[in-house]
Amino acid sequence: MSRRLNNGQTDGEVGQFGRRGKVILPVAPRPYGPYVSRTVVREVLRHLEAEGFVQTQGRRGPVVAKATPEEARQIYEIRAMLEGMAARACAEAATPQTIKRLEKALEGIRKAYAGKAPLAVLTATTEFYEALFEGGGRAVAWTIVCSLNSRVNHLRALTIATRDRDKDGPAQMSKIVDAIRQRNGDAAFQACLDHIARAPGIAQAILRESTPPQGLPRSGADVSSRP
Repeated sequence: MSRRLNNGQTDGEVGQFGRRGKVILPVAPRPYGPYVSRTVVREVLRHLEAEGFVQTQGRRGPVVAKATPEEARQIYEIRAMLEGMAARACAEAATPQTIKRLEKALEGIRKAYAGKAPLAVLTATTEFYEALFEGGGRAVAWTIVCSLNSRVNHLRALTIATRDRDKDGPAQMSKIVDAIRQRNGDAAFQACLDHIARAPGIAQAILRESTPPQGLPRSGADVSSRP
């Protein structure tokens, strides 16, 4: 369920989020499908709080966590170091199977953009980086990235909706794959840095304006359940 809520925050799935970003959770039996108990809802909210997606604010209770521009800058800084390191290692150690995984994930990203499916973009992007880190033998680094995935995907959701990102993003990621295919570690490292370079400014500008793209809940929106 926490995965569905995370997806709902980035994809704007109907039934997950109501107006003004309020989370709507079924807590009573419905004619079709399972119901969700309040105990499960509380556990999910605790999980989301641990991931940094939800904050508890006094009498207001749980609210969607507000990312700050400074937090975004630091997350992208960490991403640049870890992804660049993994890309270099992948270029030096990648097997034909790893390159095929990267190509398949990149094609999935292109198709998701073409189909205007932001959640599919995020899923395919995660598959791309999982192949990158595993191909470079950087399992520990990937574990660190996974611990940040909820925040990273939230920032990605802000940037993928911006103008020309559907063209620029895949084109830059294609350069990463090209460098890995050519076994050029330095070029793969630089391609990763180039891919990330624009994203921090885009995300920070959106966060400063406190106006997320359509389909995303507003920062600080109330999180509640419906009886």
